[in-house]
Amino acid sequence: MVSKANNVGLIAAFRSLGNVVTGPSAALFYGAWGVLPFISIPIYMGMTGKYIPQLIYADLTYGGGIVSFLGAVRWGFAINNFKDKTLKPSFTTLGWAVTPVSIAWLALLTSQTNGSLMIIGTFLACIIQDAYATEYPSWYKSYRLIFASSAVLSLGANLIMYNSIMN
Repeated sequence: MVSKANNVGLIAAFRSLGNVVTGPSAALFYGAWGVLPFISIPIYMGMTGKYIPQLIYADLTYGGGIVSFLGAVRWGFAINNFKDKTLKPSFTTLGWAVTPVSIAWLALLTSQTNGSLMIIGTFLACIIQDAYATEYPSWYKSYRLIFASSAVLSLGANLIMYNSIMN
């Protein structure tokens, strides 16, 4: 068992990727299932050579929903048995919990390029937040790193396709 002190930070998150197999299989299944909408759109458009703006926007809105969920996870960890934990329902902790949904909402009100960059940036911020959270188990950090990175890469691929078509 890795101590909490050794289980924080981005390097620790990368080192603990092997913990994927120690987490609940249902969480792994649903997490992987949740990545499918992200990766299917750039793969489909890349294979067919068809650029479909509505699919890019669908991926962007899905990304907004997922980053909102990531904030909700932080909120849940903060309020669940907070007397025994270091992640307490403070203004900072709960502020970080509601930030993703606020950014996602703003991202959907702007251009696809700006919105994509905002959602990608929010995913990256969530990866960093998760990596440094001492309350999360290592398997959860491994899942978040893998799944959020997949979302970032897919949204990045969509952004590249969008900008190559628009320019």
